[in-house]
Amino acid sequence: MLGLLMFVIVMLIISLNVMYLVDQKEKNVFSWRIISMRILITSSIQVIWTIAYLFYIYLYSHRELIAIIIYFVAGFITKLTMDKKIKLRYWFISNLVISPVLTSIWIRHDISPFQGPFGSIGMFFVLLVIPVINLIGQLGIWSAIKFYNWESQGKVRDKLPLKQSLIKGVKILSFQIALSLGLSIILVINNLIVSYSVIAFSLYLIFIIRKKLGGHYIFWAISWGIVFWEIVKLSFEYGHIIFKVQDADFNEELVMICLIGFPIYHILLTVYFKLEEKKK
Repeated sequence: MLGLLMFVIVMLIISLNVMYLVDQKEKNVFSWRIISMRILITSSIQVIWTIAYLFYIYLYSHRELIAIIIYFVAGFITKLTMDKKIKLRYWFISNLVISPVLTSIWIRHDISPFQGPFGSIGMFFVLLVIPVINLIGQLGIWSAIKFYNWESQGKVRDKLPLKQSLIKGVKILSFQIALSLGLSIILVINNLIVSYSVIAFSLYLIFIIRKKLGGHYIFWAISWGIVFWEIVKLSFEYGHIIFKVQDADFNEELVMICLIGFPIYHILLTVYFKLEEKKK
């Protein structure tokens, strides 16, 4: 334990010096106090990110829900902190130090999930995977912030009256529900050619409807994920009764393509509309 503590102290000192030298080179003259505060803030948030995965490993009841809630809290705090212009290198270095060290301390205290012949391999895997997951999550948030700033650059958003905003939201949700119902019916019927054809047509339909209705891409993406997933669950649960098929829950790959691919498609459409707007 003392050795790990000394390692953390040494790594934090090295990190402070690295951050100071880099900031000096970029002519961002920061005091040691500001750099230390940024390291402290990002390191504290890394603790939350790391605990989320450790809870998933160590808890035996409701662990998925608890881990998701902690990840959501960590992501929200990370987003708020990144808005304060703390550069990505602070996140990278603090993650590189805090995540493996905290994981090592936790595992030393309790190795119960790693009992068995491959326990040591499991420990090593967890030590590697937690920093990678944290890095991917934080890079994703950073990229989302950069993308949002780019998409909003030079754009003046007209504030619609509440009634018009509600009407537009209802129209978008109605379209999402109708499209989700149509896709879920096709997926339950289980015909690959028809399924891929309908998915391709759905992409074209989304392009047309979104160009006509407008709306923010974040609302499109999030509402699709929620509406489609809930309708698919209902369709798979009752599809064998309604459509008289034996396997109503087989095609998970196509479901994931629609669930994940369509929000990505909305982001790509946003890029397309932004570039088209710049050409005018």
